[in-house]
Amino acid sequence: RPYLDEQIALIRPRVILALGAPAAKSFMGERFSITKQRGQWFEGPLGIPLIATFHPAYVLRQTGGAMTEVKKLVWNDLKQVRGRLHEPAVAAAEGAPAQSSLFD
Repeated sequence: RPYLDEQIALIRPRVILALGAPAAKSFMGERFSITKQRGQWFEGPLGIPLIATFHPAYVLRQTGGAMTEVKKLVWNDLKQVRGRLHEPAVAAAEGAPAQSSLFD
């Protein structure tokens, strides 16, 4: 995972959304349970907020009422991410370069 860690350090995203259990476990460890812990916020690498949800392929494999229910769960998780992204940024993510203005 060194490449991913380097990319996260370089980009410094405001949130990390892990899609599916393998992605979540790569950050949270093998004991992470997508069915029990999805939709909860955790501290990810570099203190970046991390949330996991079901992988889109998992959602598409569901049928009938199960698909409807899983879609609702994923949608609620995505709304949490959107809400977190709309919160004011904390002091331009410590150490991240300030964005230049077009008119400076």
